[in-house]
Amino acid sequence: MFKLFALIGVLLVVISCHSCGKDDPLPPTPPEKPIRFSTEQVDLTLENNSTSVTLENFKGTLTQDGQVTGFKVTITGNIIRITAEQYVPGDYTFIFKGSGKSYPLKVRLQKMPEMRLTGVFTSAGEELLPARFTSKKFDQGRVSRFVVSGNQDNPKEQYVLISDMQISGKEISFTLKAHGIQKMSDGARYLPDGEQRGLKGSVISEPSDAKLRIYAKLSNGKGINILIPNSGSGLRKLSTSLASSTLPFG
Repeated sequence: MFKLFALIGVLLVVISCHSCGKDDPLPPTPPEKPIRFSTEQVDLTLENNSTSVTLENFKGTLTQDGQVTGFKVTITGNIIRITAEQYVPGDYTFIFKGSGKSYPLKVRLQKMPEMRLTGVFTSAGEELLPARFTSKKFDQGRVSRFVVSGNQDNPKEQYVLISDMQISGKEISFTLKAHGIQKMSDGARYLPDGEQRGLKGSVISEPSDAKLRIYAKLSNGKGINILIPNSGSGLRKLSTSLASSTLPFG
C-alpha cells in the first residue's frame, strides 16, 4: 500500500512539473481593422467645391494613381482633400495606392441648376438687381465687357460692371465693379460697393448656348452667377451716350 501511494505521489510531481514547463497560452490575435474611406462617395458643388476624406486604418505612404482633369488632390498622411477647380459635372472614380493595394473613391460634381434670365445673381439664383438695362462690348468676337443697371433714369445709381474678361477653356478671370446693390433679406450686403480685380471663376455654359454663364466667388467668399447674352437678341441695351458717359463702361 505504501508503495502505491509513493508511486501516485511521484506521478503527481511529474505531471505538475511538466505543466510548469509549458508556456502560458497566447491571447488570440485581434482581427485587423478594415481599411476603408470615411465616406463611400464625395459630393461636390461649385459652391462647396472642396472637402476632405480619410482612408481609415491606413498606415503608410498614400499616392494618387493618375489625375482627373478639373480637380486638385492633396494628400496628408491618410487624409485626402479633393477640390473641384473647374465645372466638369459628372461621376468620377479616383484611385489611390498604398502598401501594394489600390483604393477607389467615387466623386460626384453636381450639375448646376439652369438659369434663363440675364443679369447678376446670388449662388442660390436670387437676382441682385433688376436687369432693366444691359450693354456689352466685344473684343475679337468675344464679350469683353458687360454692364447691367437697375435704374433707367439714373443708371449710375445701381449697376454691376464686368470687365477685363479673359476666358481660357472652362476658366475665366475678370474685374467686377458694383455700386448701389441693395441688401439681402437678412440685412447683409451680398455685393459691396467698389471694384474687385482678378476674380476667377468657371464657365458654366457651352459655346453654343444663347447666354454666357459664369460662376465665381467674390473676395468675401460669396458666390455669384453672371448671365450674358452671346448675341444682341433679348438684350435691353443702353444708348451709346448713356453707356459711355454715365457708367464707367469706357
